[in-house]
Amino acid sequence: MATKLEVPVDPQWSAKPERLKNAINSLLWNQAEGYYGFVIGSFGTCDSQKGLGSFYALLFGVADAGRSESVLAHHYVTPAGVPCRWPNLPRYEFPDRRSFGQHIGTVWLQIQASWAEAAARAGGAEMFGHEFFNPAAHAVWNKQFVEIYHPITGMPYGGFQENL
Repeated sequence: MATKLEVPVDPQWSAKPERLKNAINSLLWNQAEGYYGFVIGSFGTCDSQKGLGSFYALLFGVADAGRSESVLAHHYVTPAGVPCRWPNLPRYEFPDRRSFGQHIGTVWLQIQASWAEAAARAGGAEMFGHEFFNPAAHAVWNKQFVEIYHPITGMPYGGFQENL
């Protein structure tokens, strides 16, 4: 922004992107699983997959070519698309095994669109097709898009909130 505004760039900002990239790759990259984990914090580490976070890693060059390929190969994809986060949390599990939290397991269109773009840029034609054509089918089938879809059935779905 400073460059665009033609003002001097604060030197500390020049090093921050590389430090952030290195931190993400060293702290969140799960080598054994071949994808980025979700979070590290005071409550511990969570290695579940975060659809949008993984997309950002691919799109913004945090993941190199090898990691991008690995993420595309190892990221969980439901029949309806890349879920917001995976796996489902036990507190949302019901005996039918078809219940999901609103932000866990469900398929959101903006995440599908993001994954389609990331896959296209990383050469993942199969992933691109899955994440592009599933939402297109919704537009043709029911003449609309909804915010959230069930990961298995592909039907409109709201997911569960806390305090059921």
